[in-house]
Amino acid sequence: KKEILSVIFKLKDKKSRTLLISRYINNKTEDEIEYDLACCRTTVNKIHNRALCEVTQILTSEGVL
Repeated sequence: KKEILSVIFKLKDKKSRTLLISRYINNKTEDEIEYDLACCRTTVNKIHNRALCEVTQILTSEGVL
């Protein structure tokens, strides 16, 4: 968890950080995440995709991927 969190905390966007922590650390459902972020499912999916792309960029730049 520490390694995952260290990458998540490097994300620029607060909603992206909140979403990934909610989903992968706190195991919240999509409905709970939508409520927490005050967004519809489509927006949550967009934030999630953008966050995963940024995580990939971070891991690539660190030589992990």
